[in-house]
Amino acid sequence: MAGGQRSRYHGYSPDNPSGHPFTPEWGCMPDLPHPRAAPPTVRSGLLHQQHGGSGGAAPVVATSLILLEDGLQTARKGYAMEGLAKLDRIDISILVELQKDGRMTNVSLADAVGLSASPCLQRVKRLESLGYISSYKAHLNLAKITDSVTVFTEVTLSDHKREDFAKFESNIRLVDEVLECHLISGGYDYLVRFMTRSIQDYQDVMESLLDKNIGISKYFSYIVIKSPVRKDEIPLRKLLRH
Repeated sequence: MAGGQRSRYHGYSPDNPSGHPFTPEWGCMPDLPHPRAAPPTVRSGLLHQQHGGSGGAAPVVATSLILLEDGLQTARKGYAMEGLAKLDRIDISILVELQKDGRMTNVSLADAVGLSASPCLQRVKRLESLGYISSYKAHLNLAKITDSVTVFTEVTLSDHKREDFAKFESNIRLVDEVLECHLISGGYDYLVRFMTRSIQDYQDVMESLLDKNIGISKYFSYIVIKSPVRKDEIPLRKLLRH
């Protein structure tokens, strides 16, 4: 974001044990390398992120990688995954159309993909039974319902043994305000997306997590001011190059 302006909000850290948040530092701040982080290496389909520590050999955390390229190459040949039925051009078109409108009638869907109604319905049922379509949901216009604040939070754990990651993840899953949580390579451990009614509500959630002692060493909070791009549809044709 060279030349731009960014609001960086700091949360809990050892230098700020009270957890008092949201002291803005304006300006573009470069991302500094984490003192514990070593460059990740890829071996045998696993991402190895080595974390340094005091004394002895540093533990290694291995996270499985989804080998997208191999999977997409297979799908391009007509198979989405080993052991599952073929996905052809019409199947992919059905998935693309249903992403746009999950409530469209079978007749409209059949017209969109160039089928008659009966075989189109059979294909949809087949895609559902094989797990390609996991569910149908309504997208809410939240601005018409209530006020909300979205916060992205960088979380660094105190320790990096397998049980430390498991403890954090099992607890963060229970937080209703958490919409996403990702294990990240680089300068911190997790990127978490929260949605709360207000900044104060967000801080209450974070203080509750700190009180539970789930291994959080420090966190940095980034409040979303504006979302110029938001997409829910997976770019399926681009991923499959179909």
